[in-house]
Amino acid sequence: MEKLHCRGVAQLTDAGLGYLRFEPEFKQPRGQHLQVLDISRCSTIGDRAFAELCKACPSLEEVDVSFCLRLTDRAIKALCDNCPAVKHLSVGNCRRLTDASACLMADALWLEALDFSKSVRLSDAALEVLVVELAGLTRLDVSGCSGLTDAVLKVIQFHGPHLKRLVCVDCAGFTSDPLSELRAARPSLEVWTTEEHVKDADKPQWVAADADPDHGVPRTVPPPPPPRDSESGSGVTDAQESGVITRQSSGAS
Repeated sequence: MEKLHCRGVAQLTDAGLGYLRFEPEFKQPRGQHLQVLDISRCSTIGDRAFAELCKACPSLEEVDVSFCLRLTDRAIKALCDNCPAVKHLSVGNCRRLTDASACLMADALWLEALDFSKSVRLSDAALEVLVVELAGLTRLDVSGCSGLTDAVLKVIQFHGPHLKRLVCVDCAGFTSDPLSELRAARPSLEVWTTEEHVKDADKPQWVAADADPDHGVPRTVPPPPPPRDSESGSGVTDAQESGVITRQSSGAS
């Protein structure tokens, strides 16, 4: 098993999570090959069960524990200690997490995408550590982090060389002028400040609008049909730019 999605399974208990570590009948270990774990909105999961799972799943690369309301900094420490390969991490709405979790991530992980949204305890100092230390970070979501101020926007302006998207919806401490300055200084950085940027609130924030829920697999979007060539009357046009030939019937007898 390489992927496990249990999003929103409210009945998932610590004991049930333990079955990912051992086969319940023969007590055989399992989880060594698990790479993607989504237990978001499983609000009954606690630190101890999550820590034991991390020990059994050292190959994890993508982890979503958003809305796991019981998790604390101890859970993040277990993740950092046992799962060094994690690249995508979502801890949005884990409101018990503090700046300590941010520092642990910065010290132990090489993150490419991080959702730390709705973390009211996250401070400018902790976010500065993340931006400076996580040089490979490409997507960062701090929406609803009310403790952040304009000061950290200046840090983002000069650090995080690979950062491509900053989602900061409902960040009350960010004002328009520093945001405009950031956009001008980093034209390749997408700065999302309104909900209309986020197409699907149920997706992890690192999933782009042009990607499917499997994280980063582009959708194939067919080009629009070319206009009918009324002068030729043939009803056959070549969409040369898109590389797709579209044939339409003129309907003429």
